[in-house]
Amino acid sequence: MKSKFAVSLAAAALMLPLSAFAGNKNSSNVEIPEKVVVNGQQLTPGTYKVEWNGTAPNVEVSILQGHKTVAQAPAQLVNRTFDQQAIVTHQNKSGVNVLDQIQLKNKELDLSVRSGANSTHNPATTSGS
Repeated sequence: MKSKFAVSLAAAALMLPLSAFAGNKNSSNVEIPEKVVVNGQQLTPGTYKVEWNGTAPNVEVSILQGHKTVAQAPAQLVNRTFDQQAIVTHQNKSGVNVLDQIQLKNKELDLSVRSGANSTHNPATTSGS
């Protein structure tokens, strides 16, 4: 009986670090001040949680409102220093604002998939986690 308990305890001890690592996501909160499109999904103004997973520089960005994922997109993660957090957008041919970058304190998530677009810098009040 003691050996079954010891094996169970040892297995639980081994799983604990793995479960802690699996739940370790990079994230920050960001304020989106205007309607924007992310990978075909329109987001309304508001506060969103941004999470990213993967091996830099290639990551997958998830944008959540509450606990619900409202948009996902591939991105490039770049270490940079910014004075304030912001979003960068451009207007497509239809006049729709498309999210290109999320600039955090020491990181930039580049969601743009094309080069040479006219982008506008939109400072946003955010809080990190």
